[in-house]
Amino acid sequence: MTLLRAVFPAFTLSVDANGLPIVKYGRRFAGKAFSGYNPVTMSIIGLKIERAASLAGLAEFDETGNELIPRVSVDAIARWLVDNSVDNGKFMVYHYDFPSSNYRLKAPWRSSLAEAFAGTFLAVYGMATGEDRYLEHGIKHLNSILVPVSEGGVKLDGSNTFLECVDNEKNRNWPVILNGHLYSMVSLFNAWKTLGMPEFRLAFDQALSELRDMLPTYDGGFFTYYDDYRNPATLFYHRVHVHLLDYLYSLSNAAYLRTTAERWRSYTEGYNFALSLAREVLCFRIPYFPRK
Repeated sequence: MTLLRAVFPAFTLSVDANGLPIVKYGRRFAGKAFSGYNPVTMSIIGLKIERAASLAGLAEFDETGNELIPRVSVDAIARWLVDNSVDNGKFMVYHYDFPSSNYRLKAPWRSSLAEAFAGTFLAVYGMATGEDRYLEHGIKHLNSILVPVSEGGVKLDGSNTFLECVDNEKNRNWPVILNGHLYSMVSLFNAWKTLGMPEFRLAFDQALSELRDMLPTYDGGFFTYYDDYRNPATLFYHRVHVHLLDYLYSLSNAAYLRTTAERWRSYTEGYNFALSLAREVLCFRIPYFPRK
């Protein structure tokens, strides 16, 4: 549950009569409460049940949320993820049908986290059960990570950067949320290892090449930024950043990842989120203010 609360802090999680996890958000999204199904939370729990969380970079969370597992149906999760896909031919996406005041998202919006986690889960579930439709859906959701935003996917146009949140509004300066981008990279690499599809490895290599120049944007000197809007990361997300850099280094052996991870790890002791917020204000930046 720790990861789930970090991804969606103001929420509670229950299980319905069909064995599907239900997320209830507080008054956070456009000032209204919301209760419903979320492909990210479903996929995380499904991956845990399949003991495949490490394929999406989630191995450190294998011991969380176990109290839900006896009441959850992995088959129901797989069916829901298939039935609620939006098919665009060669790729599929999930549409969130509620607005979010975070980043001024308008419904429907989509997320690289949903595509990475659900794609990984469905591929694993399809191979485990021998049911091709789940594997095919999983591949299509992973494919959406490679499709530019302008074509309905979640990849930043003109870049190999994967967006954790984007809607259909034109000419937006979409935030690049670091953990969402890194989780997507991990998922692509492991999709290549699992499925043997070279396009996933190529996308990973291209993103890895660009990541070296991206990382300084997220270095605050004694903390890390959550996104390239310069919103400081909480201690939890800071630790996620370090973990993901360590994991990507284990996959790629790229020395700059280890160097950056070691520097950011040194920030962890005595990490001061309040001070990072205060510094942003003193620099005339308003933390978490949505931008056009």
